Amino acid sequence: MKKFLVATAIVALPFSGPSLGDETEGWEKIGESSTESIFINPDSVDMQDNLISLWVRNVHTKPQTFKNQQYLTDEVKLGYHCSEHWVVPIAMKKTAGPDGSGKIIQSELDTTKRGRPISADDPIYNTFVKELCEQFAKR
Repeated sequence: MKKFLVATAIVALPFSGPSLGDETEGWEKIGESSTESIFINPDSVDMQDNLISLWVRNVHTKPQTFKNQQYLTDEVKLGYHCSEHWVVPIAMKKTAGPDGSGKIIQSELDTTKRGRPISADDPIYNTFVKELCEQFAKR
């Protein structure tokens, strides 16, 4: 039901939204394994020019290492292109804390890359973004 409400609210708005900042509340768990939990932030959804973006958080059960520093959380802003069916990371950060807090180990932004094709079993696309793309196509 929340997915429907978010989709309805987004469709009613013009295709603009929040910038890279301010995505600290509203995380919803969408999956879990023995090594990580995956969350999305529906409040971070932005739709512009056939591209739907949102923040995804992976919380690892054991510390990971990047450039000789340990972190527990990956956060990535993914951009899904509805008509061309590709996905690309737009922004990314790794932090020491399990809730995205603590020292930032990595932070980057690259909007020049063309994405990889959306796989048929992409859980974020299939459970959340696909419906938004369908709403976008009806506009």
